Amino acid sequence: IQTQSSSTEDIHIEGEVSRKKLVQFIDSHKWALHTKPQEHFGMVVAEYVAGGCIPFVPASGGQIEIVNQQDKLCYSSAREAVSKMSSVIETEEDIHNIIRKFPNIHRLFGYDRFQNEWRSRVQSKLEQ
Repeated sequence: IQTQSSSTEDIHIEGEVSRKKLVQFIDSHKWALHTKPQEHFGMVVAEYVAGGCIPFVPASGGQIEIVNQQDKLCYSSAREAVSKMSSVIETEEDIHNIIRKFPNIHRLFGYDRFQNEWRSRVQSKLEQ
């Protein structure tokens, strides 16, 4: 995750962190590099997008759906990740286009949708 500035002192590499720390990181950063290939869904990637970060993700697994399969954000190698990150970070116009193409994370994966879906399923089973 990288903060709004582009200084290398602002680059942080984190492993597993508490929920509170994750939210703090997402709220205070603009860029995120997700490195787990073949992830089934990509929950942390959805959290990045919901929190306003632009994530770069492996070109495999469920996380590509979270970034709406935008080629500029999906990479197949470390070299390609660096190249794509550099290109996007340097081009302000691309950033706005990328953000506009993100799916509505809150509508698709938000707490309210999850809660309503489960209520509907339980009600359906109770009616049977």
